[in-house]
Amino acid sequence: MYGAGKLSLVGLLVMVGEGSLAQLFVGSAISFFFFALHTKLEPYRHGEDNLFRTSTEIFLFFFILIALVLKSLDRAGVNASEALTRSYYDAFLCILFSVTVP
Repeated sequence: MYGAGKLSLVGLLVMVGEGSLAQLFVGSAISFFFFALHTKLEPYRHGEDNLFRTSTEIFLFFFILIALVLKSLDRAGVNASEALTRSYYDAFLCILFSVTVP
């Protein structure tokens, strides 16, 4: 149970402003760090498990990175000079998920 005066295990991301660009940046940096660490150590016994973890870390990194891009686009307003719209990023994430996770 969560309550006043109780300790709870929380992630580093709650230390950064909730829903902010800084939180997305820190999240992408953490995601990349764990991707690199996992790739270097390969902690699982089976190669398939290591490959699955690596591919999901790649997807998570790009997911957070695109969330950062979309949030900054929302803050700046839709700019006519932007080559890619929200639908392109959605399609990229759907294709990336189909390739990396299953």
